[in-house]
Amino acid sequence: MELKKQINDFLDWNFVNNGKGTARNYKKLIEALMPFFENLNIESLRDLEEIHCTELYRYLQANFNQKNNTMNKHRGIIINMLNFHKIKSTFLLSSKLKNDKLATQPLDNDELDLVISYIMSLPISRNDNNIMYKCLILLMYNSGSRITALLNVEQDHIYFSRNLKGLSSIFLPKAKGNKGMFIYFSPKLNDLIKTLLGINPQKKFLFWNLRLNRQLNYNDDVRNFLNRVKKKLDIRKLHPHQFRKTMAINMKLNGCDYDTLQVLLGHEDITTTKIYANPNHVLAKARFAKFNTLDNKTYKKLEKIENLLN
Repeated sequence: MELKKQINDFLDWNFVNNGKGTARNYKKLIEALMPFFENLNIESLRDLEEIHCTELYRYLQANFNQKNNTMNKHRGIIINMLNFHKIKSTFLLSSKLKNDKLATQPLDNDELDLVISYIMSLPISRNDNNIMYKCLILLMYNSGSRITALLNVEQDHIYFSRNLKGLSSIFLPKAKGNKGMFIYFSPKLNDLIKTLLGINPQKKFLFWNLRLNRQLNYNDDVRNFLNRVKKKLDIRKLHPHQFRKTMAINMKLNGCDYDTLQVLLGHEDITTTKIYANPNHVLAKARFAKFNTLDNKTYKKLEKIENLLN
């Protein structure tokens, strides 16, 4: 059957080029689609049309009660397969559902300090990836870059500042939307990145899994590492995008204007930047802590009342 071959070829390619984690996630999404394909007698990806996307949403909602964001992932995997096989289908014209996923929240300053302190305490050796994760976490927060862009940074695109007063930079030829842009980082990271370059066994990518001798990727490497850190430090959530959002909000709190932030974050629309880097939630939390009357004395009174009741 042509459909099964198309799916297997797609998964095999991702297994080799993007790692087991990515291929495993794609396989899970595709398995949920198989009954949908069978019900519609879809024997090849070439049979898919734009109208099938609406039917797909109905199927996923009825059988799995999925939220919009998850249903969009199933649509996305079909589009990825169509593009992989270079199939021109009207399904490519279908529309995504409105994203109902909760917006990413920035890290609290206490959480950020905890993560950075832990990352910096990790020993460095040629036999593990600690230095890789040190550079990655610090660059995510310092530059505000997206994780996907950082994982594809090429060594030839890194420009080190000659002194501590200047900024070092990295050119991203294909940032979001396939537009080239520069990101900047503190020259205080120069020595750490140069150390990483010195022990890197290949000369193309900055981030390379030293233990498995392949390019570092999100699903198999970074996500697992962040989950271990989250568990170790007892943090509720730790996601790469939190570093980017924390950087943006902290820069705004320090007086940076939205126009500059728009350039640094690579947003096409400044409205996105104004929503993304809005510090009101952080300011409200800080003012609540400052002005809330439930202070230490009140806590002590509550403890006395509880003790009497017990």
